[in-house]
Amino acid sequence: MRNRTGHDFSGYKISTINRRLERRMDLQRIHEPQAYLVYLQDHPEEIDLLFQEFIISVTNFFRDPHAWLSLSEQLPALLKQAAQTGQEFRAWVPGCATGEEAYTLAILIQECIADWEQPPAVRIFATDVDQTAIEKARVGRYPRSISQFMSETFMRRYFSAENDTVRIGREVRDIVVFAEHNVLQDPPFTNLDLITCRNLMIYLERDRQGAAPGTVPLCFA
Repeated sequence: MRNRTGHDFSGYKISTINRRLERRMDLQRIHEPQAYLVYLQDHPEEIDLLFQEFIISVTNFFRDPHAWLSLSEQLPALLKQAAQTGQEFRAWVPGCATGEEAYTLAILIQECIADWEQPPAVRIFATDVDQTAIEKARVGRYPRSISQFMSETFMRRYFSAENDTVRIGREVRDIVVFAEHNVLQDPPFTNLDLITCRNLMIYLERDRQGAAPGTVPLCFA
């Protein structure tokens, strides 16, 4: 996996990796790990499918609403601090999958500064190892069923209908920068005011869950 994709999954929980391996083995009707290893070596395309199993892009808007409510109460002070110093407010969403978490944060920020006379500039960096998911996130198009996760006001204010889907508005998309990044291997983003991480830590071994000293003023995980 590391040789083909460049991504090292040794920091992921063994129980998670084993479940995903077992699923692929069952689909291929292979019962012995050694036999599956040989199959991987003979069929490189299976490594790509296994990679998709490992990354687990499962998320939604306003996942765990009580956590987002707690963050929304802290955001005004963080944003005011950036505004007073004239600095850009910088946030990072590692493990962003298809963008729902990053856009949730962007919506809350937009709500907070909507009536400010001099709001700070805002930049949200949203990263993931899955390039396919990143491309979907950049487009910002989602099924109409996302309405079950947020208020009707937010749906009217920040989304527009496109055929049988909805798309998040440009004013929200423009403050989010999506990029491919491996949080376990690549250098972290710095000079941050906030990190939100709702879709990654639970899959990592405990010794990989700690943040690098000096890079995380506030961690929301």
